[in-house]
Amino acid sequence: MFYLCIIKFIVMKKIFLIITVLVAFAFVSCEDNLERAEYKYEVESSANGLVLTFKDLNGDEVTKNREYNYYRWMWEQSGTRNLMLQAELQDSGSVTVTIYRNDLIVATKTETGLNPTAKVEGNF
Repeated sequence: MFYLCIIKFIVMKKIFLIITVLVAFAFVSCEDNLERAEYKYEVESSANGLVLTFKDLNGDEVTKNREYNYYRWMWEQSGTRNLMLQAELQDSGSVTVTIYRNDLIVATKTETGLNPTAKVEGNF
């Protein structure tokens, strides 16, 4: 009877160890797949001449002037953070700003008119 209790204790300890290792591997594997993502800012307009404002990788707001009607910036990041993309068209027409995560749209906005400004912001 005593030996049976010892064997049962050893078997239970091994099962606990195996389950702990499997859970740890599953957690690390899922975290790697879910946390690392490719992001993209994209701006399109119906006319040339854009003023872009966006948050860069440091979280600083950057403003750039673009002669053309298209802009794209891609990067990779882990986790989420506050992102912002704004574009003002220096003419009449339409402007669309879009933020992608792993090629899926997470935020988009289109504005039309004279000097339209479109802006998207959020934690993505």
